[in-house]
Formats: sequence, structure tokens, C-alpha cells
Amino acid sequence: VFLAFIIATLLYISPNSRISDRIRSIKWEAASLQIRVQEIFPAAIAIYKDHNPIWGIGSGSFATVASSEPKYRSMITEEPTHAHNIFLQALVTQGVLGAAMSLFFVFQMVSMSSHLLKTSAPPFIKAIGATGFIWITGIVVAGLANHEFHNSRFNMGAGLIITVIVLSYYISIQ
Repeated sequence: VFLAFIIATLLYISPNSRISDRIRSIKWEAASLQIRVQEIFPAAIAIYKDHNPIWGIGSGSFATVASSEPKYRSMITEEPTHAHNIFLQALVTQGVLGAAMSLFFVFQMVSMSSHLLKTSAPPFIKAIGATGFIWITGIVVAGLANHEFHNSRFNMGAGLIITVIVLSYYISIQ
């Protein structure tokens, strides 16, 4: 942990680091969260209620519906790309069925990670279980104010982590 802290500090301090440029260029504005909670979330809920609540509006359709229909466009001052909440995004685009499947997936990952922590497997397998808990907790917490699943790099990393957790789980039950 200490070594990771040192490396992160050196990357931040380094004048030639792209990471440090990105960190320094972040605009920390309270208005961003305010816009999400007061404008985008209510518009997403309205879209969900007005369209097909069972099946949703379809994957990738949030931006199109939110920006093209005057009722929702008048609710949002910025150009919406997604619902800025993974659960709301699933509910609006995939409906109740898709949202239920998303929640089932979260609970399944928690269950598998819990099993890995409780098993008498080697410490490496237990570490994978702990990683699963940390990852799913991070996704849930971050997902309350954003929606990262539209990012292909995030999806590749998530797929790798999920694969490792699932394989470790099946190895541990044999």
C-alpha cells in the first residue's frame, strides 16, 4: 500500500505525467451533482414512466429520447448523454426486467465474493473475494451519481474482474 502511495505521488508530482495533468484539470463543481439530482434524474424517471416500463426505451436510447422530445429537453439544461445513475439507466433503457437483472447480477457478485472470503481456500482466492467486494461496492457507490458502463475501457476491466471472480468461485467450490 505504501509503495502504491509513493508511485501515485510521484506520478502526480511529475511534470511530464499525463495522469497529473488529468488530475489537475478536473473541475470540481457542486453544480454537476446538482444538475444530475434536480434535472437529469427527474427527466429519467419521467422517460421511464411515459414509455414502456416493462421493457424500457432500449439500450443506448437515453440521449436520443432525452434530447429530442421537448418535454424532457425542457427539464434538462445540458445535453444529456446518459442518466448518470447505473440503476436509473438500467430502469429507463431496459425497463423493470433489465433493472431486476442488473440487481440480480450485483447480488450474485456479492454472493460469490462472500463465498470466496468465507471458504478455506488459499489466501490468493480470499484476496479475489475481497477484490470483488471492493469492486462491487465502488460500482454501486459511484453508480449512484454516474454511469460508467458506456465506457469501453471500463467494460473491458469489469469483464476481466468478473471473469476472475467467477472462475475463482467455481474453483473454490470443487
